[in-house]
Amino acid sequence: MTSATLHWKKTILIVILALLFWLSLQIMNPVYADSNLPLAPNIVLMKFRPDTTAADRSRLTQEMGGQSLLWIDALSTAQVRLPENWASARSGNDPLAVANRSKSVLSVEFDGVVNGLPIIEEKTESQPWVNNSTIPMTPVQVNDADYNNPQKQVYAPNIINLPLAWNYTMGSADITIAILDSGVLPSNPEFAGRLLPGYDFVNNDSDPQDDYGHGTHVAGIAAAGANNGIGMVGVCPSCSILPVKVLNETNQGTWGGVAAGIVYAVDAGANVINLSLGGTSST
Repeated sequence: MTSATLHWKKTILIVILALLFWLSLQIMNPVYADSNLPLAPNIVLMKFRPDTTAADRSRLTQEMGGQSLLWIDALSTAQVRLPENWASARSGNDPLAVANRSKSVLSVEFDGVVNGLPIIEEKTESQPWVNNSTIPMTPVQVNDADYNNPQKQVYAPNIINLPLAWNYTMGSADITIAILDSGVLPSNPEFAGRLLPGYDFVNNDSDPQDDYGHGTHVAGIAAAGANNGIGMVGVCPSCSILPVKVLNETNQGTWGGVAAGIVYAVDAGANVINLSLGGTSST
């Protein structure tokens, strides 16, 4: 297969995934529209000048009485937890004042809470398909049990004409979809052989185990396997999955963790990054 063929197939796949994400926004009540979500308590994001040394950052964090949680090197940004009683410090000498006086700090703001989007099923009408291509118009058939079960009301793939799109491609292991969410359950057979090593930015370790369920569900929509005789089938059933845990066991995280996860996914070579989450911002 030529590089040109691979390129247009990847392009088609990315367009399909983007369309599915757009569709999910139309049938869900997005959490990020709620302006009453709280900021992360006592957690700030500090953007440093790029030439600031690690030792200088550490000294400033200690002077603030804070604890460093994450360092996002590509953004020169640290996520720092302030002491519980920081607001009671003498005016002008509290941690935020200390940070703002530092010539190494470009900005300081409170981190915000993000939530995984709720999964709400709501049937909508399929749009008519217009054929302007030489690609075969016979829908691709798969043997996945839930997909073919009429009681499961599998309508989303048909809304976006996915069985016809599979005539173009069903993806490739060379295409990596990063799922920034609550993690992915590695024992789920839908992802056998296609789940890459990822990272957990909630617990800061290399085990992005899903302890809520949202991330595994989202990964299934994107890339559940095809023709394995079980469960559902995803948009890109042959793509690789990169699990990046940025939401905890209550389906919540912070923008700092999300930013670190995006940088990680880009550095890991992800072709597509999915974020089914949202929240507020302090700015």
